[in-house]
Parts: sequence; structure tokens; C-alpha cells
Amino acid sequence: ATPDGGDPATATVPSDPTIDNPKITGDSDKGYQVTGHSAPNTPITIKDKNGTPIAWGETDGSGTFVITVSPDDVDPDDTITITPEGGDPVTVTVPKDPAATDTNDETPEITGPEVTGNSTDGYHFTGTTDPNTPVTITGNNGDPIATGTSDDKGNIDITIDPGTVNPGETVTATPENGDPVDATIPSDPTITDAGITGDPEDGYTVTGKSVPNTPITIYDKNGDPIAFGSTNGDGTFIIPVKADDVDPGDPITVTPEGGDSTTLTVPDGDKAVIQDSKITGNSTDGYDFTGNTDPNTPVTLTDPDGNVIGTGTSDGNGDFTIPIQAKDVTPGETVTATPDGGDPATATVPSDPTIDKGKITGNEDKGYQVTGQSVPNTPIVIKDKNGTPIAWGETDGSGTFVIPVDATKVDPGDPITVTPEGGNGITLTVPGDGNGNTNTNTNSTPTDTTGGNGTATSTTPTDNTPTISDVSVTGDPTDGYDVTGNGTPGDTVTITDGEGNTLGTGTVGDNGTFTVDVSGDVGPNAQLTVTPTGTNGQNGTAITVSTPADTTSGLGTSNAGDTTGTDGSGSSSTTGANGSNRLAEASSGDTTALTGNGKGTNTGTEAETSADLADTNSDTAASGNTNDNGNTDANKLPQTSEEQSDGLASLGLLGAVLSLFGLAGARKRRKE
Repeated sequence: ATPDGGDPATATVPSDPTIDNPKITGDSDKGYQVTGHSAPNTPITIKDKNGTPIAWGETDGSGTFVITVSPDDVDPDDTITITPEGGDPVTVTVPKDPAATDTNDETPEITGPEVTGNSTDGYHFTGTTDPNTPVTITGNNGDPIATGTSDDKGNIDITIDPGTVNPGETVTATPENGDPVDATIPSDPTITDAGITGDPEDGYTVTGKSVPNTPITIYDKNGDPIAFGSTNGDGTFIIPVKADDVDPGDPITVTPEGGDSTTLTVPDGDKAVIQDSKITGNSTDGYDFTGNTDPNTPVTLTDPDGNVIGTGTSDGNGDFTIPIQAKDVTPGETVTATPDGGDPATATVPSDPTIDKGKITGNEDKGYQVTGQSVPNTPIVIKDKNGTPIAWGETDGSGTFVIPVDATKVDPGDPITVTPEGGNGITLTVPGDGNGNTNTNTNSTPTDTTGGNGTATSTTPTDNTPTISDVSVTGDPTDGYDVTGNGTPGDTVTITDGEGNTLGTGTVGDNGTFTVDVSGDVGPNAQLTVTPTGTNGQNGTAITVSTPADTTSGLGTSNAGDTTGTDGSGSSSTTGANGSNRLAEASSGDTTALTGNGKGTNTGTEAETSADLADTNSDTAASGNTNDNGNTDANKLPQTSEEQSDGLASLGLLGAVLSLFGLAGARKRRKE
């Protein structure tokens, strides 16, 4: 704003209102209270799961609001929406009622439950209950994630590992023999409405907003801290910066504790400067460079080599948005914006959006909930195993998203993909067992579902248990083996042999797949046990697979049909009882094959007698062979069929057993 003939002054157009620290407490008997923070004196509307307004209120002078919701308008587990006028909505879940009505005055209860902290440093659950009472914290899938005990005064302070929860999730605290209460994991702090004013003579002032009562640190261009402060009760902060600590045109970074930082440029008082410089977009759709400078000022964008990649002019308020073609920059590069006659400012080309801390919880009775983090205000789409979109949502201002998935759209064990707009998606597995059962026998011996072909298909996983699917083994004894499959990103996968010895470990990647190398020393047809372990240390249901049969040894491989060996004078095919190929070898190189398919019957001519299987120096078996016209030598067993006596069938079985001894001898001689 410039008075006629006077000095100009600037002001920043405020960001749209957001909701910080949203929370709902109460029960279906006494009703509910919705609380949180937003811009001061802002109307707030609460809508039910169908989008129908059910309650209204307004923030006070500090931005706090407390709005009552009638129990007649919602049900436990419903998702409701809280929206500030002209701002961005957030959702919370109506808490469950206690498992039973408290009729005992001595039953421990928790009052004032709250979770504080961030996804970097972890969280603290606090509240009050009976003195010296054990308290268990469970995640929204019912698994314990932390435990502790109240002190002599009943105060609770339990640490929650940030790897076990996501911002926006609900955790439940239950005192021993008492009633459970819920609390919500807070979103990570961000900086909004950031600005810097001043000059090299009088120093500078940095202002902005974040989560109430959050420490703020300001760093210089070298990353050294130069100023400190904290937001007040309404989330605003004002922090002075000494002129000696910075130079005009320097970039400085403003960071809330445990949150995401923003960059400002130090002004010099005379030249045009750029504030709130930022690049948004992705490598598919292109990017936008936004910021604020003097009104109606030309701005030029250059890449790291000084090439011009965009130009534009600020509007009457000094705001500008300049598009950048995706082909002109690379994620991670620095782009410089220079106002005409002013000081340059920089911003970094963002990486394509990814999904962090992706998780799916729920069951086939009540439906599912997909949570995670990505770039703030980014559309998210969820697709089923066929690639069909089944659910949509958007990250909030802190990058957190919570998206419900209709139980009729997926089946337990299905893989689903979660993809941010213009970014890279991840794969999650729908949990199983709609009854909410969990796997309590994680050390049980798994069932071999491979059929000996090196590929396994897992059964429907139990709810809340780490799962893997599409597990297979490829390779050979010379080059080693690769065990591959799908799982939950971040989970550990361990490969063990039949005796429980660890052969290899790996981690499921961000794309939901894993590959673990196993030494070729395990050999062909070896059983391997593949076990997933969640980030919380819980073991999942193991799967057994087999290494592929060796097709290079010359001894034949197992297959669905019978294998026929040929001796010097004819051929013989015998069905044995052990379901795998066996080879007897004479010293002259003559071989006789015996194939088993588990039926225990004989077809054609019986296998050679024990004398046939022994090592000889002749080119033919010692006891005679079938001649070319089908006649049997006198010293051979007669041909038999399935209708002949049980005694002859037993002799056939005996021949199969003896052939195994012949194979053992042949293998031993080869080794020697």
C-alpha cells in the first residue's frame, strides 16, 4: 500500500484457515465435544458422515473452539468433518463407547487424555488416573504399542514410538481393569503466513503461524541457528533477528520443532525482495514458482546454469505465480527468482510425491481405513487389485491423509495401490478375518503350499498381522537363489532353513516388493521358510517355499509324468511310491530310470531285481533284460498288472525301494 507521495508498506494475503489439533471426546450417552484451533473469530461447521451439517460454533480471540455434538446425530466410529469458514476441512472419528458401563466407583478411569509430539521425535500420551496403575496404549488396529504406569499422584506420561502410529490416527489408553479412552495423534507442525521485515541498520523481524506453544528456530544460509522463539497460545510468533547475523539477500530457514521448515529472503530495505518463495508441482504436470515481492514487478526465473526458464510479473498485491515446464528442471535442483532491480531468492524443485507411513487397518465387517503422509494438499487415489479406482481423498495442510475404503470393494489379502497425484504409489495388503482375530501362533510351523515348484501362495492373512504374498524362488546352485514377493513397506523379511538357521534377511521397499539373496549352497528342492516382521516387532504368518529343482545335473527332474530309462536291450517304466525320479547307474554307463508318482502301482515290465541294480562291468544288467521283441529272460520276474496278486505288487514296491539304494551308491561313487 502506497500513500500518495509517501513510502509504501506491504501486507501478506492470509492463508485459508486450517484446523489444528482437532479432537472429539465423549460417548453416546452424554454426547460429544469437538475441540481444536483455527484463525481467531472464525465460524466452524461440523458435518456428519453424509455431509449434513449437525453443529456450528466459532473460534474465540485466541483461535480456540469447543462445539457440542448431540449423540443423536452421530454413531461411534462415524467420520465427521470440521470446516472453518473459507478454509480446509479435517476429519475426526467419533470415539467408541467403553466396552461396558462403569458401575463400580473403584474402576480406574483416565481423565484429560492427550497425545503431544511429532513424527520425528516421537509422542507422549498424558493424562490422569488412579495412582500406580498400569496403562496400556493400543493402536487403531487393537495392537499394543506402548505401556506405562501412573505415578504416585496418578499422572500418566507414556512414550509412543513414532514408527507405530501416523498423524491423525486414534490411539486407545486403558488402565488395568479400567475403562478405555481415545486420543488422536497430532499432525506435524508447519509454518504459515511467514514473513520477514526490517533493514541492515535496525535488524529484522520474522513472523508467522504454527501449532500453539511450539518452539521455532531460525537458521542462516549455512544452517547455523541464529534466533529462537515459540508460538503463543494462538499459534503466532514474532522473532527478532540481529542484522549482524545475516546479509541482505540471504536465505534463512524457519523451522517449527519436529515440523516442516519454510525459507525466507533477508530484505535490504531499498531493493525489491521476494518472500514466501516456493515451487509446487511434479515431473508429470510441471511446476509453479510462487512468491511475493513489490507490486507490478517483473520476475525472472533461472536454472542452476543461469538459463532463463520462466518470466512473469507480480500483481497489485505483489503476488506472482510463474509456470515452469517439467523438462526444464529436475527434482532437487535450485531455481532462482529475481525481481527487476532486486535481490534474488531461491526455491528447490520438489521431488515427486511419495507415500510415507502407509497403512491399512480395519476389517471386512466395518470397512477399512488407509492412512499415511505425502505432500500437503495432494489428491490421493486408491485402486484395487485390478487397477480400478475405489477411493479418493486429499492430504491436509500437514500432509496427512485418512481415507475410508468400502469393505465391499476389496477382499482380505487383496493388494491395493495408494498413489499421490503426479507421484509414486505404494502397495498395501488388505488385512483379513472380519472377526478381528489376530495371529497368536506366530511361531507355528508353516504349511508347504508350493507343490515343489518354487512358488507359494499365502492363505488369507489374519487381521493386524504382517503379511507377505506372491512369494517365489528363482535361481540355481551355481549362481544362488532370489526369494521375491510382496509385503508392507518397511517390514523385515527373514529366510530360514528347516533347522531354523537364518539364510538371509531383507526389507520390503517403498513399492511393496522385496528380494532376498540366498546362497546356492542350500541346493535344489530345499525348503525355505519366509517370515515377515512388522515395524513394531510383531512376526507375521510364515510361508514355506522350495528352491527349484536342478535341471543341469543330468539326473532328471521331478515332473507330473513318468520318466522312462532305456537299457541296452529295451526299455522299462515303473511307477514307484516316493513321487520323485531315481536313477540307477551301472559302471559301464548303462542307466535305468525309475519314476515314482506316489501311486504304488506298476506298469509294463518290473524294474530290475537287486542284481540288476548292482555295479557290474558288463554292458547289460546281471539278471537279464527284456529283449527287443518283448520276451522276458528266464531269470527275470514275470510281467504283472494291477489285477495280479498282492505278493507280486509287493515285489514291485521292493524293487522301488532297492532302486533307492542303487541311487545312493551311484551318488556316492560320483562324489568319489
